[in-house]
Order: sequence, then C-alpha cells, then structure tokens
Amino acid sequence: MQSLEHTYVDWSNYSRSYDEVIHCNPAYRDLLEQARREWRSIPTDSVTRILDLGAGTGNFGLHALEDFPEASLDLVDADLRMLHQARHKTSPGQKVRLLVNGAKEYLEKDGPSYSLILCFHCLYTLPDPKGTLKAMRQRLAPGGSVLLCDLGRVLDVGKWRGIIFGDLVRQRGLPQALQVLWRARDFTSQNQTIAQLQRNGTFWIHSHEEFLSAVEEAGFEVREHRIVFEGDSDLVLATSADEVTGLVN
Repeated sequence: MQSLEHTYVDWSNYSRSYDEVIHCNPAYRDLLEQARREWRSIPTDSVTRILDLGAGTGNFGLHALEDFPEASLDLVDADLRMLHQARHKTSPGQKVRLLVNGAKEYLEKDGPSYSLILCFHCLYTLPDPKGTLKAMRQRLAPGGSVLLCDLGRVLDVGKWRGIIFGDLVRQRGLPQALQVLWRARDFTSQNQTIAQLQRNGTFWIHSHEEFLSAVEEAGFEVREHRIVFEGDSDLVLATSADEVTGLVN
C-alpha cells in the first residue's frame, strides 16, 4: 500500500484524457454554461485583462475570451502538459500567454492587475488556499471581478464514473463509451488519488458556507453564489469589498 506522505496527483498524467472525459460530463458542461452567465453579467468594455489561475487546459479562460475578444488572457498552471493542451486550442490573433507557475507563487510576483480573475477547481489542491485568495485580491484591478469555483466535498469517484458513463452511452453508444473509459483509466486513477488526499486532509474540503466565509475574509464582497457540480462544488462571483465600502461611505 502506498504511504500517504508519498501520495500525490500526477497532473501531467491527468491531462492525457482530461478534455475528452470532462466534456462527456453533463455537470461540467452545465458548470461552463453557469460560468458564462456570470461573466456575461459584467460589462464587456470593463474587462481588458483576464487571469485564469490553475487554468489546466484553458477551458474556462478561453471561453471567457470569446465573450471579451478585445481582452488579453493569461493562463497560469503549474503543469506544462496541461498548458500544452491549452496552446492547441488558442486561435490566431488572440492575446494569450501561457505561464508555467504555481498559483500563489504567480500572484505574489510583480505583475499586472486583472479586471477578471477566474479560478476553477484549483484552490482546494493548494497548500494555502486562503492565502491564495488574499493574494488574488491584491492582483484584482479597481472595479474588477473574481469568478471562483472550488471542489469542496470529497470526490465520489464511483458516482462521477456512473454519470459520465451514462452520458457516453446515450451520446455514443455502449462500445464507444467503453473505449473512452478504457482510455480514461489514468484519469480515474488520479481522481481516486484526489479523493484520498481530500480524506487525509492534504486537500482542502469545505462546506458552501465555509467557502463563502473564506472569500469574504480575503477581502471580497460576494455578489452571487450557488452550489454546483452535483452538489460537490461552490460557485462565487465577487468584487473587492474595499470598493463596495467606498461606494457606501
């Protein structure tokens, strides 16, 4: 049996089948649509620079860029293979930078401020998620917004495998569904590791209320929030609490 102190998620291995599997997940597709509705509530001309923190293969940042085509986008992730996948999805003329860096480490560097910061299913994996939220606040431009989604409950790998397999069977038929699951066996293995790290306290688990409190304690004013992703994740749209206070005073 693998010792807990040597257990880790191989994100490069995870990336091999990441995009194929997640787009077969109806809850992921719904989350992407909910994210779009939230950032579309922000005036288009107010978004000039976007940061996708813990971007993975860039799905959320690149979709946001479709709605804010004049903006520039920085995709930040610690895994080079994930960003390599993202690079293949960029289009000529888009102002996209791919930056290999840890989330908190990037935020603590000298760098630009952002009018929109996205962070999806990343915070819970970090050694200091609450510190990362505070660092995020420091890189938010005046009038800017953050759109956060974090996995707060322990991942039930069997539940998600059933959801994805059921959708695959409906969309592609049983033979192709089985082929996808076979190709995604490393993806499933990494999800089992994620669940193990959640259970042993290495990864952050939280209730919806605890996540809202962490966001507010970092200096944000929550504008919208809801539980998403089959009850496992928390979605929050927020702005700087300082600016809200300034409007009141």
